Amino acid sequence: MTGGRPSHPELLDFLADRFVTEGWSVKSMIRYIALSRTYQMGTTASAMASARDPGNRLLQHQAVRRLPAESIRDAILDTSGDLDRTMFGPSIDVYYVGKTDGGGPVGPLDGNRRRSVYQAVRRNAQNPFLKVFDSPEPSTTRGRRDATNIPAQSLAMLNAPFVVSQSERWANRVLADGSVAPEDRVTRMFRRATGRVPDGLETDLLMSSLTGLAKSRGTPESEWMQDPDLWKDLAQTLFNLKEFLYLRWSPCPFAPEPATASRAAGCCRNARRASAPWHWRP
Repeated sequence: MTGGRPSHPELLDFLADRFVTEGWSVKSMIRYIALSRTYQMGTTASAMASARDPGNRLLQHQAVRRLPAESIRDAILDTSGDLDRTMFGPSIDVYYVGKTDGGGPVGPLDGNRRRSVYQAVRRNAQNPFLKVFDSPEPSTTRGRRDATNIPAQSLAMLNAPFVVSQSERWANRVLADGSVAPEDRVTRMFRRATGRVPDGLETDLLMSSLTGLAKSRGTPESEWMQDPDLWKDLAQTLFNLKEFLYLRWSPCPFAPEPATASRAAGCCRNARRASAPWHWRP
């Protein structure tokens, strides 16, 4: 046999016994785990927890996870203001590059602004942006999706025609947002991308980046607010933030202190129902 010993053997026995007692209901088990204290912990570990359990074997905090490929694409469309939220309808031909047999017609770059779930799946054609972020290939069987972190993903966020075009559309929209100062517009854009207001240091870094972009383009400060290329570059910078690409939860108010974690901390004791005990990144 391969693999290591389970980190919480008593917990596995407890869950197995409950699964049988509850009538072998998978739905009930998923609900029970999802509402547990352990599952609702935040992604930030305390200094003591990091020192005692650096590998998070005892489940003292939630793991930071990258958004799946389709969610990244949909988040970019939504942030740029281009997402069409219409429900239902026919599939949209997939956008792909290169010549392939059986791929069908090449769809629009933005997928008609529809959510990724409405993109047609063709065996011989795959959206290159989704593919680089581990979208499964239709021509093969995949039991579990890969979760990689490779240079090609950073290059896609910098150079992919889809990302560049959406940055341009977002920039065109912010030019008419009514902002009277660069700091105001930067704050609005950051909040739209991350769902929160930047702190002082983040604002300074963004303004420094904006200044550098303007200098490289030769744009005088008096023309910053009307330069679409300048704001396109900043929009693409925000798309490349780790906070935009990764899920981060706030600590659950009912979760135990990470520093006191032990095998018992992995127990699935239900937290009482609360509205959105974690922060789900848009």
